[in-house]
Parts: sequence; structure tokens; C-alpha cells
Amino acid sequence: MNMTRKDAIALIKVAGYHGDTKTSLRIYTENRVSYAAYSEAYARGGQLKQEGMACTCFECNPR
Repeated sequence: MNMTRKDAIALIKVAGYHGDTKTSLRIYTENRVSYAAYSEAYARGGQLKQEGMACTCFECNPR
């Protein structure tokens, strides 16, 4: 599923928040995001969790 670069990076960040490497790698490879952008987004997601930020994904916040 190809998506915009911005959307792909946002989803990689959410996957990093949840520690979901399988999903993050799938998004990375399917959308041809650079490895530097992938690494930064994944690490930032984990950092947000450590800082106590609330997750904004649909699974954590169903409407």
C-alpha cells in the first residue's frame, strides 16, 4: 500500500511507540522511505512513549 511520505513516517513513528518492528519494516520497504528517515521516526516513537506522551493511534483511542 503506497502512501505519502508524510503518512508513512507518521505510521512508522506509531509503530516505534508500540515497539512493532514488523509493521514499521513493512511500511519502510513498501514506501521506499530512506533508512535515515525510518530510523529517526522509529526512535522518535519510542522516545515519545518514554516521555509519557499519550498515543494517538486508533487502537489506543477508538472514537
